[in-house]
Amino acid sequence: MVRCTECAREYSGLGNETSSGDDESFFKLRQQLAPSLGVSPLPDLELSAAFRVKFATTDDDVDTLLGQTRPYGFGDYGQLGVQATVDLDTQHPGDYRNGGVKLRGSGAYYPELWDVESAFGVVEADAIGYLPLGRATLALRAGGKKVFGTY
Repeated sequence: MVRCTECAREYSGLGNETSSGDDESFFKLRQQLAPSLGVSPLPDLELSAAFRVKFATTDDDVDTLLGQTRPYGFGDYGQLGVQATVDLDTQHPGDYRNGGVKLRGSGAYYPELWDVESAFGVVEADAIGYLPLGRATLALRAGGKKVFGTY
């Protein structure tokens, strides 16, 4: 399996009190995620690994929050890294009545290369459970993420 995704994110600043007025583009930021290769040794299990090459160019626009705060990584910024992911999904898509569990764990490491000034790593996990209760289904979700190093 080969997967390549793209996501749009918002940068909300360092804290919760950032105000943009009425301009929603003030917070906009685009990130590209590199492709990954995966295998499914069992029907409900997927293992994937990726070599990450990320590069971002941020416009020097003072009308955006990034342009005003200029955080670490502002401007032209590239990073190289590796990532591994484990996905377990016992629930069938669209069939929440029978219950099931989805577990996902991943870790990534970015060494001190290219524009990365200090190596850092990321570990994250999510757990989702579906519990049938007659005509209804209770869905529970928990997750966490920890970044190690200077990022």
